Amino acid sequence: MRAGDILRRMTLLAGVKNPERITATLMRKYTATVCQLMTLNDNQRQWLCSHLGHNTDVHKEYYQ
Repeated sequence: MRAGDILRRMTLLAGVKNPERITATLMRKYTATVCQLMTLNDNQRQWLCSHLGHNTDVHKEYYQ
């Protein structure tokens, strides 16, 4: 199973108006951006980056 396929299926089942606007990539970007508003310590930031599939350098360069 692929996460993108599951996300697409869930948005259709939920009756979302524009399900094509909710993608795994956009959700990752949104999560990384919103987390900038939070005060994360180094361990939490490392966990987030690992979970999103990139390293802290990428996170700092593109999302801060």
